[in-house]
Amino acid sequence: MNRFLLIGIDGAEPALVERWMDAGRLPHLARLRDTGAYFRLASTTPPATFPAWTTCVTGVGPGKHGVFDFTEMRQGEYALRFVNATHRRVPALWNILSDAKKRVGVLGVPATYPPEAVNGFMVSGFDSPVCTSVDRSFVYPPELYGEVAGWRFADFQESRIGPGWHDRALPKLLAKIADKETVAKRLLAREPWDFFMVVFGESDTVAHHFWMFHDPASPRHRPGHEDAIRLVYERLDAAIGALADAAGSEVTVGVVSDHGFGGAGTGVVHLNNWLAEQGHLRFAPGGGGLLGGETDALAVAGSAVPTLPRPRGPRGEPVAVRGHRLDPYAGVVGGIELLPVGAGQPARTRA
Repeated sequence: MNRFLLIGIDGAEPALVERWMDAGRLPHLARLRDTGAYFRLASTTPPATFPAWTTCVTGVGPGKHGVFDFTEMRQGEYALRFVNATHRRVPALWNILSDAKKRVGVLGVPATYPPEAVNGFMVSGFDSPVCTSVDRSFVYPPELYGEVAGWRFADFQESRIGPGWHDRALPKLLAKIADKETVAKRLLAREPWDFFMVVFGESDTVAHHFWMFHDPASPRHRPGHEDAIRLVYERLDAAIGALADAAGSEVTVGVVSDHGFGGAGTGVVHLNNWLAEQGHLRFAPGGGGLLGGETDALAVAGSAVPTLPRPRGPRGEPVAVRGHRLDPYAGVVGGIELLPVGAGQPARTRA
């Protein structure tokens, strides 16, 4: 059996890949397409990073592997807990291959913390507790840490985005791809392997933050950085070529994404508030809310729903906002029509 190298490009959008392959900007991906096969696949439901990558490596959907999102609700509570590899209910490809005495290498795949004792090595994804760079807790065996210390998930913060942030972020994304390529090439040459999987997340990060520059049809569009997404895709294409060369001959190379990408709108709907305004939801006085305010029991369409906090504004004032746009000059979002339902039936909405 040939060895298999699987390269993941998180959030890679097929329409962009196809356009830039045809334009000659992604020559390594185009070569793989022209000498092998290329096709679009449906992502998972929901089309999110954790369930999609877990489906990729298990061959089953979220209903069977048990991973639906980055977090899940705690049973009987209005509280969240983070999801990690221990929530996966079925074996992954590296478990099956390890049991078959094949050597595996797993590098940066999301939803793989804590690392598993495989026949080979594993460096967990960004779901690990220290999510900016690796430490020994995400490496198996831990003695390999010195070889992968340069693998980083984030070299900059993504929560406070102000003037100049995009100017600083783009070169850091490109440099991070180069660092990851170096680590992956070192492991390809150092460790014997039959199956090697590596995931790059920069294509996802750049789309989250730069799509508004890329897409003139986006309601968030603004000028500048129009080529940022393409530049990251081109750098990833170069990394794919370098890794394929480093893997040597008699290797099957696959490239896969977990989901595609597109623009985001500016509308926000506060559904509970709108339901209360329409008389379909009522709050009963209570106390001890999770957000430090008044907590109320909730009833919708005749069915009791667990308690949740009464919506409050920043100064504690009651709020009743059906919807708004993030752009204050864009007006108010259109209403939502609540279709009639009988008592005990789930409410249905139509935009």
